[in-house]
Amino acid sequence: MTLLLGRQDSVAQDSVYPAAALRREVVAQNPAYRPALAQTLTNLGALYEDTHRFGEAEAAYKEAAALSARWRPRTRQPTGPSLR
Repeated sequence: MTLLLGRQDSVAQDSVYPAAALRREVVAQNPAYRPALAQTLTNLGALYEDTHRFGEAEAAYKEAAALSARWRPRTRQPTGPSLR
């Protein structure tokens, strides 16, 4: 990942962090927006990782993964004739 420095870091953080907060509010009203929140949290995690804030990155990634697990459709594993 690319290390963001100085003003770029500030601009990225100023846009991604409020987006996550706003999307949390939207998801509270309408859970159909969970995928958008999960993507925003992944972006936030990447920003934190790029700026060496690894604890915060891990928390954002974990929250995104938990949201993703809730909205992804469960798929059945294919079974062959010998497994039935």
